[in-house]
Amino acid sequence: MFVQLASKLDEVELAAIAYELCGSYGLPSTAGYEVVQNLAPLTSVGELAAYATSARALGVRGAARAAEALKLVAEGSNSPRETEIAVMLSLGRRKGGYDLRGFLMNAEVKVPKSQQGALGQKVIRPDFLWSDKKVTLEYDSNEHHLTPLEKEHDEARRRVLESMGYRVFVMTNEVLRSCTKLALFMDDLQRSLKVRRSQPSSAVLKAQEDLRYRVVHGLGSRATF
Repeated sequence: MFVQLASKLDEVELAAIAYELCGSYGLPSTAGYEVVQNLAPLTSVGELAAYATSARALGVRGAARAAEALKLVAEGSNSPRETEIAVMLSLGRRKGGYDLRGFLMNAEVKVPKSQQGALGQKVIRPDFLWSDKKVTLEYDSNEHHLTPLEKEHDEARRRVLESMGYRVFVMTNEVLRSCTKLALFMDDLQRSLKVRRSQPSSAVLKAQEDLRYRVVHGLGSRATF
């Protein structure tokens, strides 16, 4: 199915589908657009890549594009918005992304015993983690981060991560909706990851704006179960 879709969809749509197939969320067909999280992934990047590689060797249409799209994919996405941000982070600059691959999604960071009691948990799972650079990125949605208790818990998580030497970035819909705010956010993230880039050309800026628009309005793929 994935290879067949690759003959019809562009790289952005294809990568989004792969993130969802290898992620831990879905949308029940009987519950509108309510996301159900912490599900077992349907497959893995390795399994998809193995099939795409075999199909490519046999000359199957779409297999080459499928194999290339899978290079953008990390396992563990737990929401549609995480998937959309992941595509934006991993896609190459000429195609509107920021080429900041190497992150883990919802991977465990162990909390020091001295802080486990105050936080009420032994591990933290940042939405995005560049473990070698000690950088994390969290997406704060309007749906799950508005109550005082949720905000207090989020802030406690950030304090613990910062005390462990991590730089914590927080992505919001407000940032995503503004071309200027997103550019500043990404510049800061790149500096923290020690990534040096030349000034983007007008073509790159146009591609980034086009991709940002697609992310804000959804990439079109929604997994169901």
